[in-house]
Amino acid sequence: MRVTWITACLFMFASSPRLCHAENSPPREWLLITDIYGNSLHRRLTVIIHGHAVAGTLDGDALKGKIAGNLLHFVATDNRGNTTEVEARLAGDKVTGQMLITFSNAPKEHIKHSFYGYALRERPAGPARTIEFAPAEFYNRFSADIAPVATIWPGDTIHTKTIDSGGVDEHGVTRALYGNPQTGPFYVGEAESGIAVAQNKFGACYEKGEGVPKDYLQAYKWYALSAAQDDQRAVDIKVSLARLEAQLTKDQIAEAQRLARDYKSAEESDSARQTQPAISAPATPESGKMGYVSVKANDDHYEVFVDGAFVGNPPAKLKLAEGSHVIEVKKSGFKDYRRELKVMAGSDLTLTAGLERLNSKD
Repeated sequence: MRVTWITACLFMFASSPRLCHAENSPPREWLLITDIYGNSLHRRLTVIIHGHAVAGTLDGDALKGKIAGNLLHFVATDNRGNTTEVEARLAGDKVTGQMLITFSNAPKEHIKHSFYGYALRERPAGPARTIEFAPAEFYNRFSADIAPVATIWPGDTIHTKTIDSGGVDEHGVTRALYGNPQTGPFYVGEAESGIAVAQNKFGACYEKGEGVPKDYLQAYKWYALSAAQDDQRAVDIKVSLARLEAQLTKDQIAEAQRLARDYKSAEESDSARQTQPAISAPATPESGKMGYVSVKANDDHYEVFVDGAFVGNPPAKLKLAEGSHVIEVKKSGFKDYRRELKVMAGSDLTLTAGLERLNSKD
């Protein structure tokens, strides 16, 4: 009988700036689930908002549209000319709506489907995490209908285990059907370059005056931002920049470059403010004495806090300074889990958080 321990280090780099500075703007990443003839189709939506204009990608296909309040409308077009028109209503971190699919070889036929979805969390503040994951179920098929067991980000490390090809674990107990059952699946956040695509799309919109007033300075700014982070499209984007340079004076080009730098600087400042609490708490004593606390829960959408600072999502293994700490696990609509404990040097504790749903009277 074979037991395999896996340490999977994921180094898939992707940009993660905030996309809109306006208050109450919707999150930039969504997962849409559509019922397609009895099958669930999972599609990733990436949006970037500038004023009322929207650009981004739907499963890698470029989109453009508009947003008014909590109503979002856009059209995504793939490389064969097939279109998906989406009417969506945003409600906090939830989204519902309908999509109208039209194939280029049958432009008069439209297929309508309803969908729902939710916002994907932004990457937790602080450094990459090491996640200890003990699987409770194993699967013999690859399917988007299987809910992810955890959300991870580029740079995170997963330490987990599997069972042998016959479905038997390390204790000789049959846990699953034979045929190489798998551990997971894990949802990898920020694994596509949708932001660069959206910025490139905004550049094109401003250059052509599509949905926004024609503005070569703004077009240059968005092209420059896109070129700086997307190596695959950099050559094509530089052609767009050269085309605009023929329309602009040297002073105007310098101004457009300044706009791009200011935008990037503002994004980096936002990111620095988000990461600061997790970096500074909890503090490490000069003695360097540390212990471990593993936090487990039945939902990786819970948020874990240590001494009031957000540190990630369960399952999480925390390395904490020796002394007293307050561990909290929270989720909107549930009562907070709170536990005060004393960490000793070299200790390895485990907390399993069970959150109770709030009653409407609470």
